[in-house]
Amino acid sequence: MRTCDECSECCTVHLVAETNSPMWTPCQHKCDSGCGIYPDRPPICRAYKCAWLQGAIAEELRPDKWGVIFNVRRGSGDSWLDIHVCRADAMQTQQQADAVFAVAHKLMEAHDWIGRIQLFPFGAEKPSGIWGRPDEQQALRANIKCR
Repeated sequence: MRTCDECSECCTVHLVAETNSPMWTPCQHKCDSGCGIYPDRPPICRAYKCAWLQGAIAEELRPDKWGVIFNVRRGSGDSWLDIHVCRADAMQTQQQADAVFAVAHKLMEAHDWIGRIQLFPFGAEKPSGIWGRPDEQQALRANIKCR
């Protein structure tokens, strides 16, 4: 079973109302070793599990090492794969962008209930695009370009 350890990318990328942390702003409890209140973190943080933590993607794709968070979530009536680019240097080359697309495609194949993909470029509060399956998947590849 994987653990977050030093990874705390979600503590900067996601909005967490319980800690008054807006998107793209480091949580006040984030520290060099991860979360400073990890044993007592809020329920929303305790429940959150990115695709890496769930074991859905390769070990070497841990968000703090790769700079990308994949979040598979189910909603009422639809399911999503959110891709958050955590660092500006995570999408500088076409090779990096192609790797993100490959992981997204693999996750959609493994989880056929995923209905849509949302890509959040570094620093963006709204997705740069929303793609369905399967005919719209080429749009994902076309829109995941190095920045």
